[in-house]
Order: sequence, then C-alpha cells, then structure tokens
Amino acid sequence: MISSSCLGHYPILAHARAGIGFELVRDVFPEAGDHGGAWETSLMRAFRPELVDFSRLLAEPDAKSVAVWGKDPRFHASAEFGQRAVAPIVERITCKVGELLQSLG
Repeated sequence: MISSSCLGHYPILAHARAGIGFELVRDVFPEAGDHGGAWETSLMRAFRPELVDFSRLLAEPDAKSVAVWGKDPRFHASAEFGQRAVAPIVERITCKVGELLQSLG
C-alpha cells in the first residue's frame, strides 16, 4: 500500500479526478494552484504560519527554483489573502460535494 504522504497534494486520486480543488476558484483567483508560490503560501500563512519558512528559498529572488511554481511568496503571499480565499473555496467545494453526492442517487 502506498502511503498518502507519497502522493503529494492528492492522496486520493478520485478526489483529484473529481476536480475538487483549486480549479473550482480559478475564475476568482487566477493564480490558484501554484506550488509553494503566493497562492499556496498565503493559505499556509492563514492557517499554519509556523510552517512557512522563507529562509529555505533561494537567496536571489529571480533564481529559478524547482520547489516554487508561481509568484515569489516572499513578495506576494499574505495571511490576509489566504483568509479571503477561504470562503469561496469552502462554498464551491461544498457545492461540488453536494453535486457528487446527488449523482450517487
């Protein structure tokens, strides 16, 4: 059995295939779905700020990193932005889950 920690952001593949994630809010937040960039770091700063460690990023802001896809979180991420993103995320995931449950009959 493969542990969920080996599967990255989508430990349940059916979840990923159902489109329950950042795709649901891309019309409101076009930057949604980055990896370690402003979007993801803003959510982490809102919920678990103690886990955000900018010292582990490359010193040169223009340097390309394999760990960060998206806007540099040092300059573009904030807990306030992460908090603003929560309501639309929860609302749309709730709707999507309701649709999926209805489709089961």
